Amino acid sequence: MMNIEAMIVTHLLANPGQTTAQLAKSTDVRRIQVSKSIGILTLIGDVFRDNQCRYFVSEPASEGDDSFSLLSNKAYRLEEKKLWRRAAEVWLRAMDSTRKEGLRQKAVLRRTHCIVMGSVRCERYAGINSGRVSESNLREVIR
Repeated sequence: MMNIEAMIVTHLLANPGQTTAQLAKSTDVRRIQVSKSIGILTLIGDVFRDNQCRYFVSEPASEGDDSFSLLSNKAYRLEEKKLWRRAAEVWLRAMDSTRKEGLRQKAVLRRTHCIVMGSVRCERYAGINSGRVSESNLREVIR
């Protein structure tokens, strides 16, 4: 049996430019489940949305996109190591290395995710506050 994400990707390959309502109707899956799955697919960059809320499958890298494949693999490895800012820079280079709109959109989505993750600060790092002050510490600072 095919999971919902695979079903959506398969349907979008055959019928690009579908909205979530159209996907739900054509795949016989509840709209809320389609929305949740499409969010996951968008986050990982397998699907992208245009400005009219229609979804498309990102293009797979082909022979001409060797540099994109190398750079995206490097960026994924950096993401696994939680090196978000370096991964964002590599995604930018990957985006510049291809002319395919689907791959460029995938790189933009992953880069945005890395930038967001890189801007999140932990509350304590080796005992030192790293920019965010908790409410309990804020009371002590105000005194």
